[in-house]
Amino acid sequence: MHRKGLGIALSLLASLMIASSGAVTKLSRGMLTIDQILFFRFAFATLYSLLFIRDLRFKCIGLHLTRSLCGFCAMSLLFTTFFYIPVAEGMSLFYLMPFYVPIVARLWSKTPIPRSLYVGIAVAFVGVIFILRPSASVMNPVGLYFGLAAGMFGSVSIMATRYLHRHDQHTSHILFFYFALSTLLSGAFWIYRGCMLPQSGLAWFYLILVGVIMTVYQHVNTLSVKYAPARLITPVKYIAVIFAALYDVLLWNNVPTVWAALGMCLVIVGAGLVVYLYPPPKDTL
Repeated sequence: MHRKGLGIALSLLASLMIASSGAVTKLSRGMLTIDQILFFRFAFATLYSLLFIRDLRFKCIGLHLTRSLCGFCAMSLLFTTFFYIPVAEGMSLFYLMPFYVPIVARLWSKTPIPRSLYVGIAVAFVGVIFILRPSASVMNPVGLYFGLAAGMFGSVSIMATRYLHRHDQHTSHILFFYFALSTLLSGAFWIYRGCMLPQSGLAWFYLILVGVIMTVYQHVNTLSVKYAPARLITPVKYIAVIFAALYDVLLWNNVPTVWAALGMCLVIVGAGLVVYLYPPPKDTL
């Protein structure tokens, strides 16, 4: 019980960290580019992951590339989303990942979608409609589409990670490959676009802060799975949407509309149902 409590506490901290990264990213708009943010975010994580990597023998390179490229796209789209729409709405769209996983599993491995998941999928879908409805007239819809796409890429990344674990690939190898490749990709985009450095001390502060926050997030998020079952801690992660909503109110006085708030709640409930009702690993991927 003590280990499960620690796992839940670590999951709560992870939720706070990812919501905080979204708030800092939004604050840095106009001072930093997405390329700069992503490069420093992944460079920090790569250096940190070197503390845990013991060798550089990687299995299933194709799966590693799929997991890493989709993870990179997911993070790129998510951080871009924060530039266009409120942090809470972007976070709720990103956390539709469990909604996509059964669909990706069906396309990838012909795994049938259990009928028990239809309720959760339907609830989450209605939630997305509610979020999109009030936002279309007052916000850039590009941010909403980026948020949805981030969740899609994230779900593919989750599936690839599951297959890598089935091939006995250690978590430290999976993360190091992901961080290192993402550092190279974001660095290449940064150089291609002029390799501009931040122009103020505040911009440098935001840049370093995002790197530190996301490194802490990755560490505590990984530890939470070690101490508690994924089915127990995954619903806790959706509290990140609440943290993000608090940032929206406190920093930008951006109170969600009734429709948006209802939509975010439905997304959380629907995704939580998908996680809770998903068959155990022995039955299906």
